[in-house]
Amino acid sequence: MIRLLLPLTVILLAACSDSKKDAQAMEITTDLQVVVLGGPTCAEFVNGLKAAGVSKVQDLSGESLAGKAAALHAASVAVILVDATEGPLPVTREDTILARQFCRGTVMAAFSKSALVEDAELLDLEEMEVRDLLSKYNPLGATAAVVFDSASARTKLPKGFGAIAAVLSKMPPADPPPPAKPKQEVGVHLHVLVDTETFKRGMARPLSSGSYQLIFGDKVVPCTLQTPRPVQPGATGSVMLTFPETLNLGGGDLFVIGMQDHVIAGGVIMGVSR
Repeated sequence: MIRLLLPLTVILLAACSDSKKDAQAMEITTDLQVVVLGGPTCAEFVNGLKAAGVSKVQDLSGESLAGKAAALHAASVAVILVDATEGPLPVTREDTILARQFCRGTVMAAFSKSALVEDAELLDLEEMEVRDLLSKYNPLGATAAVVFDSASARTKLPKGFGAIAAVLSKMPPADPPPPAKPKQEVGVHLHVLVDTETFKRGMARPLSSGSYQLIFGDKVVPCTLQTPRPVQPGATGSVMLTFPETLNLGGGDLFVIGMQDHVIAGGVIMGVSR
């Protein structure tokens, strides 16, 4: 009877151990939006993170510059991935600048192929290089998280995808983007300069709907002009201007519209709609 109970006890203990491991795996699962910048090893690194419980992670290695900027802006964590067999490369600097400019959350560094580097001092040196690079664009470079993809990497820093997932689970979500500033619409009277007053003599330039720059004293303000019909050169017309944000404007304020450092029209604000 005792002989029968011993194997059963071992099985139960193993099952309990596996349950604890599964519970720990569930604890390190994170819903943070993570993006990975780097070279050809990004795809494998991303797959490793997904297997470790990081559900929202995106490989940006094949994205356009605009695509990278948009993804970074929406991310809570940007991972600068470096191939440990090559060390930081010029593209690493570009990735760092992109992360610094557009990521509203946390920027960290990671090394791929770290198991292939047998010299622990070399890994330490590469870590220092990455921290120095981060410090040039982010004052937190000295304390930024640096992790390694392989559990057998010769380093004391977090290594293996389980450890990386645990690091990510402790990171805060990105701050929400600032609220969009309300637009402002104003009605104005414009006088469009005749062709002899414009910077290209003899060419009539009607002022139609579109984007322009207004000069109010020492301020240059972008705006969108809306008019049902173009205001012809030498004529005066009423149009609507829309500004991307609320300005301190009032009736009677004077301005000019410039184009290529030349004045193409002058105007006066008649009323502020909102």
